[in-house]
Amino acid sequence: MLPGIHQHHYDDDAWNSELSYEAFCSSKSPLAEVAEIIRQQHFDGEAFTRIWANFQSFGDESAFHRDFPVQYARTARTAVWYPVMNWERDWGGDFITLSDDGEVDACTLIKPNRLVVFNGTKTHAARPISRYCSELRIAVSFGCEVINA
Repeated sequence: MLPGIHQHHYDDDAWNSELSYEAFCSSKSPLAEVAEIIRQQHFDGEAFTRIWANFQSFGDESAFHRDFPVQYARTARTAVWYPVMNWERDWGGDFITLSDDGEVDACTLIKPNRLVVFNGTKTHAARPISRYCSELRIAVSFGCEVINA
C-alpha cells in the first residue's frame, strides 16, 4: 500500500514505495472508491500519505503503537475501516486507544462496515481475537500526517 513519508512500525517490504495516492485512485478499484469517500468526508480532501491493511485471526497479536510521530498530534488523522461481513461481539479484536498516561481512553467494538476516525498519533492496538472466532479480522487504515483543519 502507500508507504507514507515517516518511520512506521511495519517493515519496508510491506510497502509499494513507487505508488502515489493519485496513482492509487486512478486504478478505479473498489478500495480506491472507498478511500475517496473517506478522504472527502473525514480528511478535508487532503490526499492520504499512507494506506495499509491488516488481517488477523486467533493467535495473532497486535502491539500498541502510533501511526504517526507525536509532533503531528495537532494534525494527523487515521481512519480504520472494517470491511467484514459478520463479527460477533464475543470474538474480540476490539480497537483500543490509550491516554497519554497509558490508561484506556476508548474501546470500539468491531461491526460490519464500521469506520473509526482518530488522532493518528494516539497509542492504539487491536485486542486479541477469541479462539471461537473463525473469521479474519480485516482492517483497512487510511492516514495523513497533515490535515488543514
